[in-house]
Amino acid sequence: MTNALSRHRSLLLGALTCAALILGSIGLFAIGRKQQVWHRHFTLMVQMPNAGGIDVGTRVRIQGMQAGQVDAVELPKERGGMVHVRLSIEERFRTLLGLDAHAEIQSEGLIGGKVVEIHPGSAGAGSWSPEWTIPGRGDPFMAQLRGMAEKSQGILQDMQDLAQQLRRLSQRSESLVEDLRKLSDRTQSALAEAETLMREVRTGQGPLGSEIVTSIKQLQQTGASIQFSLEALKQMPVVGRYLDVSTRTLVRPNFEKHMIQFKEEDLFPPGRALFTPEGLTKLDRWAATQLPRWNHKGTEIVIVAYQQGAQDPQAAEVLTQRQAEAVRTYLIDHHKIDKLGWFTWRTVQALGMGNRPAPGEPTQPPPPNNRLEIIVFAPPGTPS
Repeated sequence: MTNALSRHRSLLLGALTCAALILGSIGLFAIGRKQQVWHRHFTLMVQMPNAGGIDVGTRVRIQGMQAGQVDAVELPKERGGMVHVRLSIEERFRTLLGLDAHAEIQSEGLIGGKVVEIHPGSAGAGSWSPEWTIPGRGDPFMAQLRGMAEKSQGILQDMQDLAQQLRRLSQRSESLVEDLRKLSDRTQSALAEAETLMREVRTGQGPLGSEIVTSIKQLQQTGASIQFSLEALKQMPVVGRYLDVSTRTLVRPNFEKHMIQFKEEDLFPPGRALFTPEGLTKLDRWAATQLPRWNHKGTEIVIVAYQQGAQDPQAAEVLTQRQAEAVRTYLIDHHKIDKLGWFTWRTVQALGMGNRPAPGEPTQPPPPNNRLEIIVFAPPGTPS
């Protein structure tokens, strides 16, 4: 009885052992098949600037299909040289590789691992040869992240510079406030002294009281005469504001001058400073096609209007100033012509010339009498 029971146990143990061996063999075969151990392979060499994210065992895909794995990552032969990566590829993929094949490290999802994706090349290229090494590149997603990080550092540096400028401005403001306070104290003291002096002068007190009153009246008369003379001089084109504004603004020998010219009727009804719909369309077209050529640091824009056929100089000056300011306001509000960047601006001026001619040499053929010009002054060598 005991011997029979032992035989049964021995048979059961043997059966279990055979089953375990069979299951282990099946599992080992499945794992080997998944790892492509039972397939024939060939070696493919790839050189790339860096092997970030890959190591021995990293999967290799060709056109999205599992094709092999990384066998080795070799050190560069010289400092800063190319990294050589040896790939083990299934033999059945050999015919897919062309002369222009290349490899790329890619990420599987945002938090997944890395794979080596091989792009087999174009259909018309020749077949790949085993002695050739194909080029490769790192993960473009990581390169984009590095680029974004560099831009972020640049923006942060700009913000730090702006904060430093604001701190300096605050310090200057505090100093200016202190200077103004001291000036106010001195002014109040001077006013008190002047008030005492004027009281004595009005009452004629002191031996020189009457003489001071007479001198003050003479000074007032002299000041009035000087003021009258200055007002007259301001109307002269060489001495007055015409030299300071128009000539200085429009004559710039050390700048390159680029100009576009509109007739008055192209933008406004005659004698008005209100845009026509066609005028707005022409300004929009200029801003879209020409303005991008001059978005460079150091450029300035002058908008100048003329009414050289007008009989009334004062009315012509008022009208041209309004027309130039209308164009300036529209281009700033709708096309930001005064901005070159986040923290960079440029000067945009509006100038009404009335019925006065343009300073400088006359142009041939003569321009229209009633016109508006948009002039871009650019430093020499500015690309256009």
